[in-house]
Amino acid sequence: MPRQLELTSGEAATAQSMAAKRGKAQGEFGRAARLSANRFLFRNKAGIITGRDAQGRRLLTLKLDMLGINAVDPADVTVQFNREKKLPDGFKEGERVPRARSIHHAHIFAAVRMLRHIRERHGGAMDSTNDSLAQVERINAILTSMASKTRDQDALKEIRANLEAMDEMAAYFSAYKDLAFRKLDRVVELLSLAEANGSNAMIAAACASLTAFRNRMGEWRARQVARIDSYDAMRECSLRIRRDRYIAGLAGGLAERLADGPENASREILGAEKFGSALAMLAENLPPREWRPAAREGMEAIGNQMPESPEKKMLRRLYITSHAKEVKKGEFSRRLVHLADRFRVRDPSFIAAELERSQEPYLARTIAGLRAGFLCVQNGKPEDAAQHFRSALEKL
Repeated sequence: MPRQLELTSGEAATAQSMAAKRGKAQGEFGRAARLSANRFLFRNKAGIITGRDAQGRRLLTLKLDMLGINAVDPADVTVQFNREKKLPDGFKEGERVPRARSIHHAHIFAAVRMLRHIRERHGGAMDSTNDSLAQVERINAILTSMASKTRDQDALKEIRANLEAMDEMAAYFSAYKDLAFRKLDRVVELLSLAEANGSNAMIAAACASLTAFRNRMGEWRARQVARIDSYDAMRECSLRIRRDRYIAGLAGGLAERLADGPENASREILGAEKFGSALAMLAENLPPREWRPAAREGMEAIGNQMPESPEKKMLRRLYITSHAKEVKKGEFSRRLVHLADRFRVRDPSFIAAELERSQEPYLARTIAGLRAGFLCVQNGKPEDAAQHFRSALEKL
């Protein structure tokens, strides 16, 4: 870890001024990104819908298909990402950063949480970056002072050691970090030359490169994150309203079926919980070696209790797949989990647990209604269950 450097009063004032400018610039970039998001919305007026944020407030967003999300099947929502790839040798700043498209699969409740956590991680990463940049600004203030007077060789070596430690902390998993830390490498190189030949001009050049590093990691990244966050916020709000409408449709449908045919409806609800839990547990507990016999035994036991349905046909196909040597355990487990999700997205107790994990206060009444309704079904009280499922709709 880089060691905190002591500054003179003049150097401390310079570093404080740099930090204030960075903070002001980051705030301005955030506001600019929100304005840019509004312009993006109104350039796509035909796709504007009303979404919902984590507090339950309604706001404007875009249709899911315009945001790279397919949520037709709540058990298998796909979210598209365009990831930055590692920069190739010879890449020059200003060229288009190479990206790779990836698709993430999850049930709808996990997908909403994932989009929210992505935005929260961005905020945490920026806080961590700002802590590092405060150290960079202290170093830059000292170097600026050194460039105009007789320098302290020991202090110069200490600064270079601090920057080398910071360079070693870099994770080259994204293009912006790769570009930024190339500038830091140049700073270390210039300071080595300054130590060797005693050139103040090298220190001045190092200051310029360090400022470029700070701008890339601070202001430029803040602008990029603000723009990404605006887009991800629209994705999150669009998917959340889709999730809430799905829950409303499911709870309302269960209430109606419990009133019209309580025996069949109760069997359906309890079956969704039973088979979803059994398949998920089977996927989680497959042994690391010789997993195929255990998978087939488990699927046979579950299938023997399962009524004829599209999910039972999928289970039969999975049973056949378990004999294919090219299918690995990880892929097979993912398929089992997907089949489990087809049951679990219809299970009120599972939905209540998933919503509770989301920690969205406006859903408290919905969670309580779904949970109480399921317990009433378990206890053979379909009329009470129907009433609880109706109450779950009140805040949706």
